[in-house]
Amino acid sequence: MKFLSIILLLFFSNLCFAQNDEIIYPSNEEVIKQREYVVYRTTQSININGIDDDSDWNEVPFTEDFVDIEGERSVNYQTRVKMLWDNDYLYVYAEMEEEHIWASLKNHDDIIFHDNDFEIFIDPDNDGRNYSEIEVNAYNTTWDLILDKPYRLGGTANDYHELAGLQSAIYIDGTINNPSDIDNYWSVEMAIPMQSVLLSKHAGPKHPKNLDIWRINFSRVEWNFEVVDNNYQRKKEKGKLLPEMNWVWSPHGEINMHIPELWGYVQFSTNRADKKIEYKASDDEISRQITYELFRRFKFGDLVHFTDKKNYFTKKIPPFTVIDQTFEAIYYKTAHGFDLVVKNTSLNKSYIIDEGGHIRELQN
Repeated sequence: MKFLSIILLLFFSNLCFAQNDEIIYPSNEEVIKQREYVVYRTTQSININGIDDDSDWNEVPFTEDFVDIEGERSVNYQTRVKMLWDNDYLYVYAEMEEEHIWASLKNHDDIIFHDNDFEIFIDPDNDGRNYSEIEVNAYNTTWDLILDKPYRLGGTANDYHELAGLQSAIYIDGTINNPSDIDNYWSVEMAIPMQSVLLSKHAGPKHPKNLDIWRINFSRVEWNFEVVDNNYQRKKEKGKLLPEMNWVWSPHGEINMHIPELWGYVQFSTNRADKKIEYKASDDEISRQITYELFRRFKFGDLVHFTDKKNYFTKKIPPFTVIDQTFEAIYYKTAHGFDLVVKNTSLNKSYIIDEGGHIRELQN
């Protein structure tokens, strides 16, 4: 997977074909890489206290440091995450450097990102539908919700959704809401119930199997602040809030966390952490990424003008090769928008994605 985005970039930058319309795929300056993490199984009971003091936490690596969501700016403080799992929970520990730890929201399901926060996004079956989102601030105030699909595709958030059994705790190395001192970091530890996450997907299994892959991403929202009457508040200029900073594990190339196909890959291993394995990509990851890449171009990018055509028509995309696999695709203009069928001829697998971003494998 680590080379897939680079190869896709080269392919889509140079592919040019002419039929009724000439299509030239423009080059991009940014190369987006979806990050990967192997999450190992724990056999001990994890005590959710906000600290990574259980022995199994010492055996697992941190993720790469978080970066700016667009991949363009430097970040002020280090943020990193570890994960473990068992049949009941996905365990997440996040550590965030911070010189001024503050929070204001205390009610469950408040809009937590109005404070500095930590966020988790989870899509177990990689279909971009019915995915879970969890946000938490330094008061350990949580907001859990589910989205039927991304906002830009007409999705809505269900704030009434509850991840039954969710556990979380905060540790603060410093003092909260005290502008007179300099803090070190705050950390979050969570036990996310497997069954609640999978039930939201209407999935059959109650927990992952060995080598299963979920799409997950993490975000940290950080606000510029000012101190007024010895209280922290979000900073304004000319009466308007300064925009927040968005630091993430796997960058998207734009300020939008709700692009599930660009989240990181988390692979579950039944091994304990002292028996390391390498991440192993599934057969359909390349096919899905190419399907999504074409979809984004027809839906939002340089090929969006095809959707404006009134007449029904089809557009064939000639065969091309990515990582020793050959693909071809057909774009179908329909009364409701478009359908795009992408076939991996090397694996004899086909995928269809509609204008709403719903992707599924076709039975050959």
